Amino acid sequence: MIKQRDDDAAWKALADGTRRRLLDLLSDAPQTTGALCASIPSLGRTTVMKHLDVLSSAGLLLIRREGRTRWNHLNPVPIQEIYERWIHRRSGLRANAMLGLREAAERLAHERRTDETDPDHEDASMNADAATPTPHDVTVERIALSLPIAAPPATVWEAMTRDIGLWWPSDYRGTADAKGFHFEAHPGGRVWEETDSGGLVWFTVQALEVEKWVNLAGFTGPPWGGPSVTTMRIELHEEDSGHTRLEVTDASFGRVAGRAEVTAGWQAIFGGLQARLADQAS
Repeated sequence: MIKQRDDDAAWKALADGTRRRLLDLLSDAPQTTGALCASIPSLGRTTVMKHLDVLSSAGLLLIRREGRTRWNHLNPVPIQEIYERWIHRRSGLRANAMLGLREAAERLAHERRTDETDPDHEDASMNADAATPTPHDVTVERIALSLPIAAPPATVWEAMTRDIGLWWPSDYRGTADAKGFHFEAHPGGRVWEETDSGGLVWFTVQALEVEKWVNLAGFTGPPWGGPSVTTMRIELHEEDSGHTRLEVTDASFGRVAGRAEVTAGWQAIFGGLQARLADQAS
């Protein structure tokens, strides 16, 4: 029943064109409420705020405050759940292929129109490589996601910190021969993989309130895609019927993968925790 309610709220929120436009604006990066209002000048601030409240209630939007500034983050999890529930795997692959073909055709058409109208298109073409961002560019990526878990916060906290090696997917580990994965849930503690000859530290615990939230700080070295530094906050919010809403916010600075890739990675990782607790409950 809870799953059906979540789906209904997401479908209703997505049915409105203005709300879909707001999600489009948030697809590349989080934005302040003021920036979103300025992007739709035909609507008043009050109307935009009402739409944002609907998206937030449906779980499609996460709100974080920095001082007096309100940042709005797209939460892709409900949309992914709708996709997985309603789109057959094979038809999804075909749809992805067709979307890729359409995007390639539209991009090629745009490039040709630009070449035909730009008198300096030859020079622009010669300098295109210099203007294209490289993987070594320094960027900042901020992501947020929220997952429902069918277990109370105390159970989620215990599984997250004591049993991390049982739910963290093997595809997202930094060492091939880890014999242990540990989450030391105290200030100064480490989230780390242990090997026979050493190990890899993912995060250091900066602060926490047991069974409620934890702040983590980490560093990614060049062998694993860095260098970059990251700060993460994990919050556990108790909901009705003994369930938990797990919210993750992550900000990375340095040589960072694209926002979509980072979001998908953390969604897959914490999806492992979600799946493990779902298996225990069944």
